[in-house]
Amino acid sequence: MDFMEVRRAGNYHSTFWDIDSIRALLARRDFTAATALSYDHHKRLKETIQRRLRDFTQPHHLLGLIDAVQHLGVAYQFEQEISDALNGLHSEDTEHAIKDSLHHTSLYFRLLRQHGCNLSSADELRWVHVMEDIFNKFKKEGGGFKASLCEDAVGLLSMYEAAHLGVEGEAILEEAKVFSTANLKIMMERVEKKIADRIEHALEIPLHWRAPSVTPPKVKPGFIREIRAN
Repeated sequence: MDFMEVRRAGNYHSTFWDIDSIRALLARRDFTAATALSYDHHKRLKETIQRRLRDFTQPHHLLGLIDAVQHLGVAYQFEQEISDALNGLHSEDTEHAIKDSLHHTSLYFRLLRQHGCNLSSADELRWVHVMEDIFNKFKKEGGGFKASLCEDAVGLLSMYEAAHLGVEGEAILEEAKVFSTANLKIMMERVEKKIADRIEHALEIPLHWRAPSVTPPKVKPGFIREIRAN
């Protein structure tokens, strides 16, 4: 009688190494020393990001940091810190602090919905109205989004990504998706290359639809700068 061999699962932890880091190490003769130094560098960098996620009080900086970590495909290493930070951010004070920024308002909406922050029944009811207000304030009287938004490439890009988390019946998010998509296509011809690259990639595959680590190398430097700036 044939028996099927059952292999035990290793339950391995996810790695923070990428292919460039591995190639760089293999190219060096002092492999052992290089490995130790690189590991120490990654460890210190991870600790720095963890500390910033815990300590930041300004919503603009915290939202930008979480977004950058997510785009770089390493958010899985900071799941608890990100969850705690977003639960702390979910307040009327944050909404007031970012109310004039399309970019940060869109980030706030997308990250809270994406991470499913814990909401009480009262909060869930308020959140329905917040969702409407959060984008309605960028509309002109009589309907339609303000033409001035077409000068804000980063803001429109954030609106586009947020709109892809809409569900059936959220008409304003569908309107935001149509508006941002049409104007981002036009803006690609007149914005600097690093922004155009981000727009091109987002229009091809919205962040909500892509695997966590699928961010092109030409786009990643911008998010690395975002982390350093914060």
